[in-house]
Amino acid sequence: MGVNYLYGDDVERDLNKASQYFERAIQQGDSYTKFTYGFNLYYGTDGNNKDIARGLKLMHEAANEGIELAIKELGLIAGDGT
Repeated sequence: MGVNYLYGDDVERDLNKASQYFERAIQQGDSYTKFTYGFNLYYGTDGNNKDIARGLKLMHEAANEGIELAIKELGLIAGDGT
């Protein structure tokens, strides 16, 4: 549902509701949401205020849980190109 509210798919676009759904998914342990929401927080995209520390934390959790995109993004951030 977070993605639906983020992009206005089948619902009226609402960035606050999108964030609420992403937070709920993170609390339930969804690894991919940790990456995508962490990415958005790190870069301050999709209507999110930039929060580098929390974004990195979530992306590290996702990487530790095997999300390949998180591993690659963290490599780019670190400058080692992985």
